[in-house]
Amino acid sequence: MEQNENGPKINDGRYAGRWLAIDPATRDIIAEGDTLEDARDRARSRGVANPLMHPVPRSDRSFIGIA
Repeated sequence: MEQNENGPKINDGRYAGRWLAIDPATRDIIAEGDTLEDARDRARSRGVANPLMHPVPRSDRSFIGIA
């Protein structure tokens, strides 16, 4: 998986519609799941108590962020 200075580059085709758990120390994706709870539980079972959680939108949905 490619990384940039801000963390992993997410391939939307692979993770579309899924929840990702990211290790805050390494910024690696450590688990994925259909729900937040599923991905979080998988991350915790791998020893990461408080993973960063990230939803990946489906490729057919748009997201507009406003700062």
